[in-house]
Amino acid sequence: MANSIGWYDQGKRIVLQTFEGKTTLEDFIDMATQSVALLNTVDYPVQLIVDRKNAFFPQFQPSKMKFMRELVPSNQDLVVVVGVEYSVEMISNIIGIRVAPKAFSKSFYVSTMQAAHEILKRERGIEL
Repeated sequence: MANSIGWYDQGKRIVLQTFEGKTTLEDFIDMATQSVALLNTVDYPVQLIVDRKNAFFPQFQPSKMKFMRELVPSNQDLVVVVGVEYSVEMISNIIGIRVAPKAFSKSFYVSTMQAAHEILKRERGIEL
């Protein structure tokens, strides 16, 4: 299955990244690059929802994630990751904050899209 990315709402306040099946580091980098391109089309804060419910991510070496430091646009705000286990959340936060703090400092991990919507409503007042 193919990964996809696009605006999640008509107001262009949220980008939805959807990963399907086995995802490689190259897939991840491609998605991040496309996300930057979308965020660079607007000059206000944008939230990200990363849907990983139907994806398998092999372990990426932290050294290969350093590109994230420079890649995060200044208007990227919250990142809500859907479909990860608690242990993945802990590891992602520990490694992510050390390797690419701007990319991971405002991250939330939830199991459903409904929970992602609730985070955006609670944290940013965005109703979907």
